[in-house]
Amino acid sequence: YVADVGQNQMWSADNYITKRGRFLTTGGQGTMGYSIPAAIGAKLSDENRQVVAV
Repeated sequence: YVADVGQNQMWSADNYITKRGRFLTTGGQGTMGYSIPAAIGAKLSDENRQVVAV
């Protein structure tokens, strides 16, 4: 699960339950456009897992 910056990042962090190491976010709310390349990297690291970018 990958979240970009902004309110969707805050909502995802508060409401989406994930296993450890399964939620990718910038954490600092400073990098717009983070979710797409992060989702691509997550998919390349494990092609059998579903990746969602918000």
